[in-house]
Amino acid sequence: VGMLLGANVSVGACVTNLICVTIGNIIGGAIIIPCIYYATYLAADKKKSSNV
Repeated sequence: VGMLLGANVSVGACVTNLICVTIGNIIGGAIIIPCIYYATYLAADKKKSSNV
């Protein structure tokens, strides 16, 4: 949108930013979020079952 309104941004800068953001989202979605779910749900279930 900024390019359409006359901002001083090149197409290369937009593509570079888009690639970096996409890689960050892939890493976050594929590694960080599953680790949080594991720590929240599965690790808590293992602690409960070991106390029985």
